[in-house]
Amino acid sequence: MVNYIEKGDALIIIHSKFGFVRAWARQDYEPLAGGSASFGVNVNSDSMPGITEMTVNTNQWDVYKIDDPALLQLLLNEYVPLWVSR
Repeated sequence: MVNYIEKGDALIIIHSKFGFVRAWARQDYEPLAGGSASFGVNVNSDSMPGITEMTVNTNQWDVYKIDDPALLQLLLNEYVPLWVSR
Protein backbone atom coordinates (compact mmCIF):
# COMPACT_ATOMS: atom_id res chain seq x y z
CA MET A 1 0.00 0.00 0.00
CA VAL A 2 1.27 3.45 -0.84
CA ASN A 3 1.89 6.26 1.61
CA TYR A 4 1.05 9.19 -0.64
CA ILE A 5 -0.61 9.49 -4.04
CA GLU A 6 -0.52 12.59 -6.21
CA LYS A 7 -3.17 13.49 -8.76
CA GLY A 8 -2.27 11.83 -12.07
CA ASP A 9 -0.17 9.00 -10.58
CA ALA A 10 -0.49 5.72 -12.48
CA LEU A 11 -1.80 3.01 -10.16
CA ILE A 12 -2.72 -0.63 -10.02
CA ILE A 13 -5.67 -1.25 -7.71
CA ILE A 14 -6.56 -4.78 -6.67
CA HIS A 15 -9.88 -6.16 -5.49
CA SER A 16 -10.80 -9.77 -4.71
CA LYS A 17 -13.81 -9.63 -7.10
CA PHE A 18 -12.39 -7.52 -9.97
CA GLY A 19 -8.72 -8.49 -9.80
CA PHE A 20 -6.01 -6.14 -11.06
CA VAL A 21 -7.30 -2.82 -12.45
CA ARG A 22 -5.28 -0.03 -14.10
CA ALA A 23 -6.12 3.35 -12.62
CA TRP A 24 -4.97 6.97 -12.45
CA ALA A 25 -5.47 9.14 -9.38
CA ARG A 26 -8.01 11.95 -9.86
CA GLN A 27 -6.93 13.62 -6.64
CA ASP A 28 -4.13 13.65 -4.09
CA TYR A 29 -4.48 11.08 -1.31
CA GLU A 30 -2.57 10.50 1.90
CA PRO A 31 -3.73 7.81 4.30
CA LEU A 32 -3.92 9.32 7.77
CA ALA A 33 -5.27 7.90 11.01
CA GLY A 34 -8.82 9.17 11.32
CA GLY A 35 -8.74 10.53 7.74
CA SER A 36 -10.72 9.52 4.68
CA ALA A 37 -10.25 5.99 3.37
CA SER A 38 -11.50 6.85 -0.11
CA PHE A 39 -10.31 8.79 -3.13
CA GLY A 40 -11.22 9.19 -6.77
CA VAL A 41 -9.60 7.33 -9.67
CA ASN A 42 -10.04 6.96 -13.42
CA VAL A 43 -10.00 3.29 -14.45
CA ASN A 44 -9.31 1.14 -17.50
CA SER A 45 -10.39 -2.48 -17.05
CA ASP A 46 -12.02 -5.23 -19.09
CA SER A 47 -13.49 -6.62 -15.86
CA MET A 48 -15.42 -3.39 -15.26
CA PRO A 49 -17.00 -2.48 -18.62
CA GLY A 50 -18.63 0.94 -18.79
CA ILE A 51 -16.83 2.27 -15.71
CA THR A 52 -14.27 4.98 -16.39
CA GLU A 53 -14.08 6.67 -13.01
CA MET A 54 -14.99 5.77 -9.46
CA THR A 55 -14.20 6.35 -5.82
CA VAL A 56 -12.27 3.53 -4.18
CA ASN A 57 -12.32 2.63 -0.52
CA THR A 58 -8.78 1.72 0.51
CA ASN A 59 -10.20 -0.67 3.10
CA GLN A 60 -11.53 -2.79 0.20
CA TRP A 61 -8.96 -2.12 -2.54
CA ASP A 62 -5.19 -2.57 -2.37
CA VAL A 63 -3.55 0.42 -4.05
CA TYR A 64 -0.05 0.37 -5.56
CA LYS A 65 1.82 2.94 -7.61
CA ILE A 66 2.76 1.44 -10.96
CA ASP A 67 6.48 1.48 -10.09
CA ASP A 68 6.13 0.03 -6.57
CA PRO A 69 8.56 -2.92 -6.05
CA ALA A 70 5.95 -4.62 -3.84
CA LEU A 71 3.60 -4.69 -6.86
CA LEU A 72 6.22 -6.45 -8.96
CA GLN A 73 6.65 -9.10 -6.28
CA LEU A 74 2.87 -9.52 -6.03
CA LEU A 75 2.55 -9.95 -9.81
CA LEU A 76 5.42 -12.45 -9.89
CA ASN A 77 3.81 -14.49 -7.13
CA GLU A 78 0.41 -14.38 -8.86
CA TYR A 79 1.33 -15.04 -12.49
CA VAL A 80 4.83 -16.50 -12.81
CA PRO A 81 5.37 -20.10 -11.75
CA LEU A 82 7.94 -20.53 -9.01
CA TRP A 83 10.09 -22.85 -11.12
CA VAL A 84 10.38 -20.25 -13.90
CA SER A 85 11.33 -17.23 -11.83
CA ARG A 86 13.56 -18.56 -9.08
